[in-house]
Order: sequence, then structure tokens, then C-alpha cells
Amino acid sequence: MFLKLEEQLGEIENGIGRTVNEGEVLPDIIPTMLIEIGKESVLDIIPSLITEGYIKSKREFMRLIKQKGVSLNGEKLEEEDTDIILMNDEILQIGKERFIRFIK
Repeated sequence: MFLKLEEQLGEIENGIGRTVNEGEVLPDIIPTMLIEIGKESVLDIIPSLITEGYIKSKREFMRLIKQKGVSLNGEKLEEEDTDIILMNDEILQIGKERFIRFIK
């Protein structure tokens, strides 16, 4: 039995993750990182991102930000946004396939 295109797309979407905005899809399982909520900024977590293997260096992270390859809760980060204080359950996306959820 063949599925209609809409059904196929629905199954693919359900298998990959949940849709957020304008066709943006999050994976079902997002790795979490423990942080001090309300105290740590995006810049403060860079050493942890390096340790966990999400990025290779601070320089790489800043380059990705300049190239609009880093977003927080679906919004692209600019260089001046790196002092944003992270809150509980926010999702950082690095590139197309690396996601991290911050929890306290």
C-alpha cells in the first residue's frame, strides 16, 4: 500500500522530531547541559561546550555566530547577544544538527 504525499511527510516529520517554526524540526531527544540558571551567559558556557565536544574552540563558536550558524530558541545569535543570560529549558542550536537544552 502506498501512502499519500501528505501522509509520508507526516510520518517523516514524526520520525525526525517535532516542528517548531516555519518548517524547523527539533530532534525528539536533545542532550541536556546543567547550568546555573540566571547566572551563566552564552560566553560562560563555551568551555563546557568545548569539553562536551559540541565545538572545538571559542574561535570556532564566534565564527559560527558571525556566519549565523548559532541560534537560541530558534533566533539567530549575533555577536552582541553573547552576554544573554541563559534560562531553564532554552535550546541552543549549533550548526544544523547540534542541539543542547539547558536545565538547572
